[in-house]
Amino acid sequence: MTLAYIGFSSISNEKHSSAVHSGMAQSDFTYALLSELEGVKYFICLDSKIKFRKNDNKIPVLLRMNYLKLIIDSVRFYLIIKKEGPFRKIIIYHSFIFLPLILILRLTRREFILQVNEVFSKAGSHNPFIYKIFEKIIFYFASGYILAATPLSKHLPQCKIKILDEIPLIPGPIFISEHADVVVDSNICRMVYAGVVDRKKVGGAFIAVELATLLDDARYSLDIYGYGVKQDIQELGLQIKSCNLESRTKVRYLGSFAHADLMNKLTSYDVGLATQYIGTSFSASSFPSKILTYLSAGLHTISATSPPVEEWSFRNVIFIYSDSNLADLVSHIKSLRVLDKSCGRKNISLIRSSMLASLERLIK
Repeated sequence: MTLAYIGFSSISNEKHSSAVHSGMAQSDFTYALLSELEGVKYFICLDSKIKFRKNDNKIPVLLRMNYLKLIIDSVRFYLIIKKEGPFRKIIIYHSFIFLPLILILRLTRREFILQVNEVFSKAGSHNPFIYKIFEKIIFYFASGYILAATPLSKHLPQCKIKILDEIPLIPGPIFISEHADVVVDSNICRMVYAGVVDRKKVGGAFIAVELATLLDDARYSLDIYGYGVKQDIQELGLQIKSCNLESRTKVRYLGSFAHADLMNKLTSYDVGLATQYIGTSFSASSFPSKILTYLSAGLHTISATSPPVEEWSFRNVIFIYSDSNLADLVSHIKSLRVLDKSCGRKNISLIRSSMLASLERLIK
């Protein structure tokens, strides 16, 4: 019998929210890992178009969904599963997009494993109470889990968690660039932030600019790649302009790129910043997948402290800062000397092997 993996597809030219971008990368990577396991043939069913009636991010996701289209797709997915099966395991990426399909599977007594990348009711959603109800239903219906980080387990039905150490952990996608490392200027430490530009929930891009202001040293530079709503992009531009006027550490915002193009660009940097607000419900329930992106590119990687990061078994390969005023982060960056990019790639190879081993135990 084969496996069915149901998630998002990156094969789409449509513009999506940051959560959907993350889901695409995570789905593609998880499926790639499953496909590597020897002696198992895989079937994949991906949703290539996200079904929203309106694209206004101010409206909660649950109110924007085109439920008629979702139900039709869910029935189609179920019929494919029924025709191509039986499957030894069905794995579904955690998203309200797949809620109708999950209900159908439950009604037909088919078990599935849920891949949880984040807990939406803890991620700064528009209506945490409604999200919490739907998530409790989805979490309860699942027969097993794949998690992005160990702390997410406390939000799952404890009666279904037999041995926590046996739950596979896939913090985020890993993609190794085929391009050689590019050295632009060995006299300058080139820092980069790549991710969502969001003032309210994450704050990472804005904190990175604050860091550049505090460094005030021409031996450092910062580039930002990211996507976000127009208002946040404009606000970031104003903060960058202010920083460049008062600090010798210069900052550029370079827009958003496809993941493959971004990976090729990242090899020219020295330090990857996974900055974000500390002590928020979002940071406590989501692992910054950009950590793995930076390590894949061979960068010295820095992350804000959070339960998922602190409990990560490979936390010793990155620097974790804990001061909201960035004092420890500024001190650490100024202490950096020669950076060995091969070290990050060696670590990422070990991390990838660990993910494969945990998935193999799950699908036995």
